Amino acid sequence: MKKTHLVNIVFLGLSLAIPEVISASDFNPDSIAPRLQRQLAEYPQESIHITTDQGVYLAGDTIWMRPFVVNASTLQQSDASRYVYVELAAPTGEVVRRIKLLGRDGRFKGYLPLDLDLPEGQYTLSAYTTFMRNMGPDFFFRKKVSVLSPYAMKEGFEVSSPKSGTIRLDRTNVEVPIKIKADDKERILKKDDRLVDISLNKGEKNAGTILVSNGQYSRYINVGDADTTIAVSFHPEGGYLIPGENCKVGVKAIGPDGLSRDISGIIVDSKGRNVANFSTIHAGMGSVTIRPEAGETYTFRTNGNSYRLPDAESNAAVIHAEGADTPGVPIVVKAIGRVPAGCTLVAQTRGQLTQLSPIALGSPVSIDRTTLPTGVTQLLLIDPSGNTLSERLIWNN
Repeated sequence: MKKTHLVNIVFLGLSLAIPEVISASDFNPDSIAPRLQRQLAEYPQESIHITTDQGVYLAGDTIWMRPFVVNASTLQQSDASRYVYVELAAPTGEVVRRIKLLGRDGRFKGYLPLDLDLPEGQYTLSAYTTFMRNMGPDFFFRKKVSVLSPYAMKEGFEVSSPKSGTIRLDRTNVEVPIKIKADDKERILKKDDRLVDISLNKGEKNAGTILVSNGQYSRYINVGDADTTIAVSFHPEGGYLIPGENCKVGVKAIGPDGLSRDISGIIVDSKGRNVANFSTIHAGMGSVTIRPEAGETYTFRTNGNSYRLPDAESNAAVIHAEGADTPGVPIVVKAIGRVPAGCTLVAQTRGQLTQLSPIALGSPVSIDRTTLPTGVTQLLLIDPSGNTLSERLIWNN
């Protein structure tokens, strides 16, 4: 019987799944390299980086830019796309300007003029090609750009307590009304005081970002979100927790505004016993090592909230990489769990095969860092039928 296997490829942050119809008896590890090459030929991928003449602009200025379009696999200049599309989005996500740049001999350059009445705030410059749209907006280039208003000296204001449900404006011009816009709803306040306390309504609080205007001066203000729940996700190394093994678990904490949160707490078992202490170390991220037991459940407790970790999988097989975070030493890859005989370790970087080795339970494989290019390398544990059992990403500088 024919089976459909998915060969999962990840390079330069791009993920792709290509169906291959093969039988289990037809699979040969030596066929992996030709398949990678065929995928790169049939599904070319691009990456963009844009340099701008500066990072802070005044409304009415011009953003001069130089987009670099490269092949995502070789990092060499790509000539596949004729156009680069560039968008400028407001802090609310609304696209305020879009341009199309024509390349000449694979090189792109251009400019994006800013309107004089553009409100003050932190804007997002994004860029993509037609090929990149097939992958979705997650793979577009993005860069933050600050825009200031030329009317700040005449009609500007300072803001305090923007996340308490009430904002205070310290105004320069008290003769003009104040306008508050949240989504598509706007209200006008006629105040003659220099210090004005404004109670936000429910819609303005839930909008997260509002536009406040005082005469010709406009400014985006982040007022937070009514929902203060923090989302905590757990990412076991290799994809699963294995009973009776020391398992490294990555942790990521994100607030309702999509920004990272620093948290700390303890991990307990079903009887409330402390298994490990944990705290994030950078941008709401960190890792912790635990030794799970079969049939046991584990919970992370922090600030009165509880988050359950994934259950240990007795039937899973995963790969662990030791030394991946230590420069200058070889990376030692181990297969643990229920590892079938005849498995293969595949290492590839941006679609280029860098290592292909047999791997078995209790027989680690060493990878010389000097054989890996700079960037993200994907490690895959493949069973004899060509199925992916586990995945691990490592960074090589």
